[in-house]
Amino acid sequence: MKKNKKLVFSGHSHTIYKNSIIAKKAEIKNTLKIKKHSFNSILLTNPMVTPSFMFKRNIKLRFNIYNGGFEDHYFLMQISKAYGPIIELKLPLVFLHKNSFGESGLSSKMWFMQKGYFIIYRQLFLDRQINAPFFCFLIIFSIIKYFRRLIIVFIRKIDLKIAAR
Repeated sequence: MKKNKKLVFSGHSHTIYKNSIIAKKAEIKNTLKIKKHSFNSILLTNPMVTPSFMFKRNIKLRFNIYNGGFEDHYFLMQISKAYGPIIELKLPLVFLHKNSFGESGLSSKMWFMQKGYFIIYRQLFLDRQINAPFFCFLIIFSIIKYFRRLIIVFIRKIDLKIAAR
C-alpha cells in the first residue's frame, strides 16, 4: 500500500482452527496471489473477515457502529465504491476459532444479520448507488444465500451429533 498511493484498503485470507487446536505454523506458499474485488462483487459476497482489514488512516470513511452487526461488509462496499477495487492477499494470515456464521456471537443471529443486508441494500438503492433491478436481484440473491447458510448450520449440527456418538 506504500508503493501504490491509490490503494487504500486490503485484507487477506484466514484459516479456522477449532476445538482448542493451537496453530503452530500456517502453510504459506512461496507464491503470493492477489485478488481484486470490485464494488459489484462485494455486493454479492463478503470476501474477507474483519480481523484481516488493513486500510490507510487518512481515508474519510469509517465503520458505522450503528449498523448493528453488519458494518464490516457495508464498510467494504463503501470503500470499494469510493476508492475502487479492494485487494485481497491470498495468504491465511488470520486465525479464527469459530465458523464465520451460525456458531456463536453476533454471526449466530442469522435472521438479524439477514435483515441487516436488507437495510444495506435499501440504503444503497436510496443513495442511488444501485438501480432498481439490481436491488431486486440482491434481495433475492441474499435470501437464497440465507437459506444456504441455514442448511450449512443444520448439517454442522447433525455432524456434531454424529461425531459425539
